[in-house]
Amino acid sequence: MLRGRASRRLEESTLVRDNLRGLCRAINAYVDVMRRHREGLEQLHACASGTGLEVPGNRIMPPVETIKDATERRGTRGRRAGRPIASASTARSSCVTSDGSAPAS
Repeated sequence: MLRGRASRRLEESTLVRDNLRGLCRAINAYVDVMRRHREGLEQLHACASGTGLEVPGNRIMPPVETIKDATERRGTRGRRAGRPIASASTARSSCVTSDGSAPAS
């Protein structure tokens, strides 16, 4: 009876040891993944800072576009497509149809 009980305890302890080893391997793999993720975020932060983007805290903010910049870019698109350029006072980008004309009222 004592030998049977000792045999079961040995099997249980072997199973627990194997499970703990597997858990340790899983934790080490997770730590490696998190380390690579952190390094990637640090590289992204450095790249964003190097290109002049705002990086308050952990958020990367795009540059604020001025109305003048948006108007110039819309004008450049119109010239490339061979369409007339609408002034900012007569048509806004949300009021222009896909063919460049203003929608009928």
